[in-house]
Amino acid sequence: MDAEATFEHYAELLSGMNRAVVKGYRAPHKLVLLMAICEMVEEGKITENKVFLNADLVEKFKTLWKEYVDSDEEMPHDRVAEELFGGEKKAYPFKCNIANPFYHLSGEPFWTLKKSKEWKQRTSWSVAALKTDYEYAIIDEELFELITSEITRDRIMSLLLSMI
Repeated sequence: MDAEATFEHYAELLSGMNRAVVKGYRAPHKLVLLMAICEMVEEGKITENKVFLNADLVEKFKTLWKEYVDSDEEMPHDRVAEELFGGEKKAYPFKCNIANPFYHLSGEPFWTLKKSKEWKQRTSWSVAALKTDYEYAIIDEELFELITSEITRDRIMSLLLSMI
């Protein structure tokens, strides 16, 4: 597969990610996590296709959440809120939480969690439980190569931003 075909393949996978819908809004968590990974690759903090749930990733996720989502104030897209709810202000249904997207991205074909020896079957996730149960997440090598290239990383970032 050539570079453009590879990009189109992953753009389709990213666009088709399964995301929760609450009060008419699609959950932005997976998008923000992938954006955080892109930025950390750009900064040289992630250098291989292994993503560790560490303090740097958590902080980057929180920073991007505040910049692009910020659920502590009014809904992030007031125009959308006005259209959906006839101008009525509603509480934004999502909170800044990296645990769920880190785990639930494993339902996407490009993200695999590497189980640790301490792995346990669970029904809910916290950052601490994820750190105990999983060593890291693995991103498909081809997608990681796209993220390491400035041109395709910028295109991926633009795509992810357009879906928030």
